[in-house]
Amino acid sequence: MRQLSLEVINNIPSRVLEFYTDGSKSDSGRTASVVYVKAEDGLVFRCRFRNPDNCSVFRSELLAIREAWISPVVLKLATPIFRRTAKAQCNT
Repeated sequence: MRQLSLEVINNIPSRVLEFYTDGSKSDSGRTASVVYVKAEDGLVFRCRFRNPDNCSVFRSELLAIREAWISPVVLKLATPIFRRTAKAQCNT
């Protein structure tokens, strides 16, 4: 299993994007989504937005992933790598 993991890691193309997404809910019940995209060449895209009222945390996560896919950075490089962060800070 370890060998397979190392093979997968070594086969990742050199021009990749790292996507970090998060959807969260504040104590007041408002939800927000955050997208952070980082490229190896230093290009960074950040987006933070409030979601509609009564939006679940799950939907907030999905909205963040959708925003990451349609971000302008995705149009320039074609090999995204998604990572789930433990918790992103959302101040809405």
